[in-house]
Amino acid sequence: QFMNIYFLLIAFLQLFPKLTPVNPISTWFPLIFIFLLSALKEGYDDYKRHQADKLANSRRYQLFQRGFLKRVKSENIQVGDIIMIEEGEEVPADVLLLRSTNPRGTCYIQTSNIDGETDYKTRNVPPALLDYSEREIRDFTGVVECSPPNTNLEECNGTISLSNDGESLYPVSINEVVLQGTILKNTDQIYGLVIYTGNETKIGMARSTPSVKRTSVDNFTNFITMGIFSFQLILVFTLGIMGYIWQTENGIKMNYLAMNSFSTDSTIIITIRYLLLLSLMIPISLKVTLDIIRYIYTMFIIWDHELYERDTKPCTTNSTALSEDLGQVEYILSDKTGTLTKNSMVLVKCIIGKKLYEDIPGTYDHTTFSENEYKLQDAIEEEDEEVLMFFRVMSLCNTASPYYANGKQNWKVSSPDEEALVKSAADMDVIFSERDYTHLELTITGTVEKYTLLHTLEFTPERRRMSVIVRNVKTNEILMLTKGADNAMYARLKHAGNMEDDIIFLSSLGLRTLVLAYKTIPEDEYIMWNNQYEKASLNITDRMDLVNQAYNVLENDFTYLGITGIEDRLQELVPKTVRDLRSAGIKVWMVTGDNPRTAREVAMSSSLIPTNSNLIQ
Repeated sequence: QFMNIYFLLIAFLQLFPKLTPVNPISTWFPLIFIFLLSALKEGYDDYKRHQADKLANSRRYQLFQRGFLKRVKSENIQVGDIIMIEEGEEVPADVLLLRSTNPRGTCYIQTSNIDGETDYKTRNVPPALLDYSEREIRDFTGVVECSPPNTNLEECNGTISLSNDGESLYPVSINEVVLQGTILKNTDQIYGLVIYTGNETKIGMARSTPSVKRTSVDNFTNFITMGIFSFQLILVFTLGIMGYIWQTENGIKMNYLAMNSFSTDSTIIITIRYLLLLSLMIPISLKVTLDIIRYIYTMFIIWDHELYERDTKPCTTNSTALSEDLGQVEYILSDKTGTLTKNSMVLVKCIIGKKLYEDIPGTYDHTTFSENEYKLQDAIEEEDEEVLMFFRVMSLCNTASPYYANGKQNWKVSSPDEEALVKSAADMDVIFSERDYTHLELTITGTVEKYTLLHTLEFTPERRRMSVIVRNVKTNEILMLTKGADNAMYARLKHAGNMEDDIIFLSSLGLRTLVLAYKTIPEDEYIMWNNQYEKASLNITDRMDLVNQAYNVLENDFTYLGITGIEDRLQELVPKTVRDLRSAGIKVWMVTGDNPRTAREVAMSSSLIPTNSNLIQ
């Protein structure tokens, strides 16, 4: 910083008695004290970061070495190790999933340390390893080929061979890889093969040397210091010239001043003396005062009882140098789901065909039905085929894993949306009751339907939809069940019916909407498509593009079923907090991928925009 250079220059000049009569200690002592204090503060911040790194590197994990389980520190984990990770543990390296205790070889991870998302994501064991026992995994040998280390968190292409000769290749994608920094959730244990460690992991490659962070106050004082120094130089040169003129015209006539001789060196000395005399224009105590105030300010943040999380965990400050910038915030960009809202989903309405249904068990709002509203339970009991297919899609088009706990049916899910749909279907006696590697079981009013899971076309932010391809065990019919956002589904439907009007209606109530649809796939069409998909899956360089092309071949000509309306309630005190921020002059923006009408209703209910505002879209 310029201020530090300035003070160091002044202190250096005061080392020469010919330039100043002031004892250098008067400048050097405060300067050393200031630098020492700043160094201690920065060192304390670095120490806390070092402690966090040390804690991460010293975490112990269980590895299989020569068939035996051994606990080692994470810093000693190497590529090729087979590691066991338990629920709640942070993954120490990029790992290829080999085995999971969950049915179907799935596991759930939380990626909040990477992308801030609190929803769980699913990862799957490669199909070729689904039948491997725990002992076979411990003694696993084979060849895994992956793309070079890179920063792309959405892609990890490779192949796996179960023999050392590299034959019989199977595709590996990001759906089978658990990244470093993620946390295992809703899964007791997983076994994985370490494929990247250290700085070659995804987040390791994205990590860069942190830049020096300066607050707006630092930048402002730095700018002012340079301005004052420039003004000083003008004064110094002006007074130096005036001193030279006076000395040559008047000083040499005054013998008692001993100015009989005069040289160029004397001119420079006079100029520097004026610089030292005017150095008090920038007080050396300014810097130490700012540093002390910042430290005290961060302590007040830590001590603030209203900033405790659930009355147990205090707020922490990772840097003592940036705290006052909180008062300089002008814009806040907020996510909607999980930030403004609770991320606790409840299915409150659904439209199937042209009929609106609201009598959904478990919802908080049981309204009085008008003549145009229908009872959902009656339609299911009457075996309305359109309603039953709607609930088949609700129950099967997901990554949920059924399990029993305390005699009750439960599901391990990757997102609250899936949980809301599966639970609501179960409340209507359409129960997703069993799942293993390739087997799905659905119980509808006591009648069991069995399906073979052929493919799962995962949801991505780009696709904005999810599909599963299943085979009905009884009829041998192949079905594709799909759900997605209205803008991703509209062009893929045979006939959309009143979908647009229905979306407008549900969105105007502030509900999150999903369009449900299905299609029947002829056997020969499926075989041709499967060949294209398998070929695309083995490609390492352009796999994602080729796989998406294969998806697009099949995801069209759907039969429209209906729309779900899911409510995500606001967090407590959100409207008051937003009003307080706006009254402080802060501009608050909500960032969401939801339907614009849903976003508008949530914005109004959270006081983000006044209800009587004229909106420009």
